[in-house]
Amino acid sequence: MSRVVRLLAVVLALGLVGCSDDPQPKDTVIEGLTQEEFGPQVRNATLAAETAALAFAAMGRHATGQVRFGSERALHIASGNGLARSEIVIVGEAGYRRKGYAKFDPMGADEVKSVAEAMPSAILMRLLDAGADEIERFRHVGEDWIGQTRFQRYDLVYQRSFVAKALELQEKRTPLMSFRYWLDDELRVRRLAFTMAGEESVLDLTAWGDPVSLAEPAASEIYGMTAGEKPGTGAYVPLTRVELPDRMNAAYGRERTVHTVMAINGETTMDADMQFNEIGDLVAVRGELSEGGDAYEMVYVDGAAYFRFEGERKYVALTGADAERLVDEMSKSNPRELAAMLRESSKAVDYRGVETIDGAKFHRYDLSIDPKWLVEQGGVKPGVAEEVATFTYRLFLDDLHRLRRMTLDADGQSMQADLTAWGKPASIEAPSGKELQSRRRT
Repeated sequence: MSRVVRLLAVVLALGLVGCSDDPQPKDTVIEGLTQEEFGPQVRNATLAAETAALAFAAMGRHATGQVRFGSERALHIASGNGLARSEIVIVGEAGYRRKGYAKFDPMGADEVKSVAEAMPSAILMRLLDAGADEIERFRHVGEDWIGQTRFQRYDLVYQRSFVAKALELQEKRTPLMSFRYWLDDELRVRRLAFTMAGEESVLDLTAWGDPVSLAEPAASEIYGMTAGEKPGTGAYVPLTRVELPDRMNAAYGRERTVHTVMAINGETTMDADMQFNEIGDLVAVRGELSEGGDAYEMVYVDGAAYFRFEGERKYVALTGADAERLVDEMSKSNPRELAAMLRESSKAVDYRGVETIDGAKFHRYDLSIDPKWLVEQGGVKPGVAEEVATFTYRLFLDDLHRLRRMTLDADGQSMQADLTAWGKPASIEAPSGKELQSRRRT
């Protein structure tokens, strides 16, 4: 996933309001920088000021926050209000996020790195790292105004190879893009604007050098910690029956992708990559399934499903009700749907401590099902529901509340689902026309 895509994803997830203009215009005029001077001097001015308030707008969304540049990096960015509010806090190597009035969820090291690199402040610093020979065109436009304040504007077009590397794009698909800078008298960036794929992105930076409060959330604001503990050092606090599905859902919302392997009585029935959207709907799947002795490959993307039986070269395309039925089978292992089901159906949650899976430690929770919920679903008689409710699901979660394994042993049958590669890139595309055959009866 490119840094620009991750950046836009962060913006979409956060929701971002403009910021106020700087004080009244000054009489001094900034002398124009040369192409060789621009990057080093603007970067030095940024690091010297150290802190700034930021506002970023892209794809119709807005976010605001504070940022600290340099070796002691820190960032707090937020958007929305009330239950729709989203926040991200990064201090050094630690990162946290939350939605609404919930507590903060810690982010893993890989996620912290990915989110930090996708932030608009990080993109700005990478652009300022460009050497003079990596700038295709350089122009000092002269005076330009933002509100009632005068700035010096520069328009830069970087080489495609540099932009592709900085933003992790394919060079052959990277257009020549104009990056427009507005600098204040101290050579600090007041605004950076650029257009990509027809969408205007604008980063505003104000209050340069002003004191900011950028620190990790208090322990009482972080899930899995108690008041007085230092973030990252406290003992694990078991989740309650109410907290467990919510924390699982929050973890899924951060990752968007997962690899799932499901087995019934020791025989693998599904091995697939899955992708979800920001609200947890299953939007793409690619993997191998088996049912009733038949093994086949399945792809679901853009509302259409395709499958081919083992040994065949071409896929059959399914649409409408056929595609919905096939996707419904896949959605049974959708971790978000699992969390929603647990919220509604669980009668009790028992934390059983730490167990090891493939050399890594996970937290085990045993869940029993409420028989009343089974009856309410219809088709299950009260007596049968009581018997089913004696079965226990075992869930294994990591420190970030991501589901690693779920098992169930009931009436001589066993089920196990393993979920790995959370958040790892997964390429899921529809088969090409050459890979498709006409619909056949099955």
